[in-house]
This record gives sequence, C-alpha cells and structure tokens, in this order.
Amino acid sequence: MVIDSMDNEIINCINIFTEGINIYIEKAGKRLPPEFRIPGYKTEKWKVEHTDNIIGYVGRDLPGGIFMYRLIKYLGVEAALYTLVIRPNESK
Repeated sequence: MVIDSMDNEIINCINIFTEGINIYIEKAGKRLPPEFRIPGYKTEKWKVEHTDNIIGYVGRDLPGGIFMYRLIKYLGVEAALYTLVIRPNESK
C-alpha cells in the first residue's frame, strides 16, 4: 500500500479521516447525497485501503495531467497532440 511508506502522523490523519467518513455515513442513513441515492448505491464501511487507492490513483495520474496541461499551454492543443503522436485528423 502507498501509505505503508508514509510518516506515522500522516497515517494517523488517514485513520481519523476514515473514522469521520464512517460516522458521516452512519449518521446520514438514507439521507445520503443524490449521487448515492439515485443509483441505489449501498454504502459500505470506509476502509483505510479506500483512501490508499485514491492516493495511488492521484499519484499515478496527476503527474501526467500536469505534464499535458503544461505542454498544451506552451505549444497549443494541436502542436501538443502532434508532439504526442495523437493525430486525429491524419488519415491512416
């Protein structure tokens, strides 16, 4: 897990965050936000592993997103896509 390499203070904060989510879910009961109610989503107890997964996704995806943002800002959309060999208008 990503958090295995983190400082104990951060792990403690993640544990407290996890407890807070579970308290919210428990108190909300059937009054969860619409994005849970409308599709009929059944909430499960939040686990530290869920937060760890989110940290992992953000850590893996964020650098690429920042790179793309900077490349597009510097070169413009068409040149950035051409540089990355994403050529939507080029015939095969």
